[in-house]
Amino acid sequence: MESSIPLIVSSCDKCSDLWQPFFYLVKKNWPDFDRRVYLCTDSMTFAYEGYDIVCPLKMPSGSTWSENLMALLKGIDEEYVLLMLEDFWLKEKVDETQLHQCEEILRSDPTVGLICLVHQLDPSPDNPASENYPYLIEYGQNTPYRVTTQAGLWRRDYLLSLLRKHESAWWFEMFGSKRSQRSEYHSYVVEKSVFSYNDGGILFRGCYVEEYIKFFKDDKNIYINPKRKTDSKENLMAEMKDKSFLHKMNPLYIYHYCLSHI
Repeated sequence: MESSIPLIVSSCDKCSDLWQPFFYLVKKNWPDFDRRVYLCTDSMTFAYEGYDIVCPLKMPSGSTWSENLMALLKGIDEEYVLLMLEDFWLKEKVDETQLHQCEEILRSDPTVGLICLVHQLDPSPDNPASENYPYLIEYGQNTPYRVTTQAGLWRRDYLLSLLRKHESAWWFEMFGSKRSQRSEYHSYVVEKSVFSYNDGGILFRGCYVEEYIKFFKDDKNIYINPKRKTDSKENLMAEMKDKSFLHKMNPLYIYHYCLSHI
């Protein structure tokens, strides 16, 4: 029997307050979880009872999201990985049957590079239902965000080929989608979600999303950090837009923008 595909939880030291709730909710909603966990963070370590969690990185201060993930991927031997972000707090039971089906597809079909495990779009002429895998939809070549940080099964070499060390997770999704058009790997998304959590996670730019975090506030086993700002998604997005113009005038931003197209 093949070993389970490991889970990579992408994070950073400043989000360490999210780790206990993340794994508590995995244990609650994924009772048969039995796989190695690589916690992709800067340098801190973490343990959770009953879980095999490895924190292999000792990255320098200021390392990017992509740098950390690239370093971790280069340091492991597994051919396939399950990638999630630390603020994807599970709200319902994981569909383990469908997860195992998707794992088998990834292992058996060498043309598959990614299977996104969260429903994102419906079948259309640009994103057709797969002929070989009836419960999967194939991302079209020009579909925005056909590369995603939503929970997904990845072929490790494909994920590595799309990463650029200067990029944030948001840039990786945006520019990685464009770079993926040059790859021969196929990318799919499930018609029915395997994992249930709020889209994009409970954080936005380091702040709790008010309408997302309230779902968890009554659970006494979940730590809600009082030092984190809480605001509506609408307000947080407006703040981001207000700051974006001046940021885009920064020469380093322009350099990285050009670099991301390569």
